[in-house]
Amino acid sequence: MVMILVGWAGSSVAAFLVLGYAAHKLKHV
Repeated sequence: MVMILVGWAGSSVAAFLVLGYAAHKLKHV
């Protein structure tokens, strides 16, 4: 159960970073 929560948190953070990076790149184009 703990591993599921850790995996979910990790994927959420990864998705947030990817979206933030994409938004940052689009802003400078």
